[in-house]
Amino acid sequence: MLTIQETHLKQEEVDDLHNLFGTRLKILFSQGTNHRAAGVAIVINKDCSMHENIEEYKMIPRRALLAQIPWHESETFFKELKLKFETKTFSLPDLMMGNFNVVEDAIDRLPAYTDHEGAAQALYDLRALLGLKDRHQYNGNDKGYTYLQKANKIHSVSD
Repeated sequence: MLTIQETHLKQEEVDDLHNLFGTRLKILFSQGTNHRAAGVAIVINKDCSMHENIEEYKMIPRRALLAQIPWHESETFFKELKLKFETKTFSLPDLMMGNFNVVEDAIDRLPAYTDHEGAAQALYDLRALLGLKDRHQYNGNDKGYTYLQKANKIHSVSD
């Protein structure tokens, strides 16, 4: 995801960008009536982010745009993946990795908070079916975070 200010966009320009890159990008923007001043945009890479069912609010035209992205759709992702393993004759993987944007346990983040319950449970169910173990769980209660976002002191674990 990329956020941009001072975009100076017109609807026709966004339409042209969607025609060129619409299979890969989704552009949300707020410009107002004067395309020569201000403007904000959010560019979403469809290959890396949820891009459907986004609620978009032009809070203050040209200056503030809110996009509420339904991250909990990862529950559907994990359930679909589990179903594929249950109904096909794939070999079970030795490891699983990805940028899932969900953790099973609040201890995997600092400050600690829990993810959408359905998504976390669906991830757990998939992992259990595949017989895979969460590497962080084998650190016991040791908070062995692998990533530190220095600006706001957020810690997380990349398994």
